[in-house]
Amino acid sequence: MLASMKRLNHGCVPVCIYLSGCELRTAKGRRTALNNYLSKTAANGLLARGYLRRVTEPSNIPPHRHIDLRFLEGPRDRWQELRSVASIAREFVYGFRKLHFVGPCVTFFGSARFKEDHPYYEATRELARRIGRVGFTIMTGGGPGIMEAANRGARDVGAKSVGCNIVLPHEQAANPYLDVSLTFERFFVRKVLLVKYSICFVV
Repeated sequence: MLASMKRLNHGCVPVCIYLSGCELRTAKGRRTALNNYLSKTAANGLLARGYLRRVTEPSNIPPHRHIDLRFLEGPRDRWQELRSVASIAREFVYGFRKLHFVGPCVTFFGSARFKEDHPYYEATRELARRIGRVGFTIMTGGGPGIMEAANRGARDVGAKSVGCNIVLPHEQAANPYLDVSLTFERFFVRKVLLVKYSICFVV
């Protein structure tokens, strides 16, 4: 994805491109078709390497959510920086309100790649069952794989199951075993909240 995050210029107007589900956005936030700014050869090369996706491909990201990387482009005018700070604060408040009453948590960190038939999946599910029986809330990143196994183990024994998901261009979607589900746009906000409400971690 790195190439899609930088300013691209293939004989056309240079523009910052942001992935937004199956859309692309210019630096000014306007929706645009891929071929408006990239030659067909350049676009096919980026698609082949997995940096971009075709605009007709379905996405699991709601259309009003997008990944905005302008905050990382260096100094901007003070009004833009203030808006970013306000947006970050709003995301923290959203997390605080949703998680205030979840109780003491044990957070599981793990790969999204493991399938249901993998030994690590079953081991994680069993450990989550044991922890859930004691009375702890099980918290994960809310995705598939090990995260799903932990949430599923909590559901098996009636323990509370929490998932803090993240907006990604593709791949990650909330697993079906969540009692409380949150979706964040920034990884660092997500990580802080996964730690804040936990008294123990399983990695």
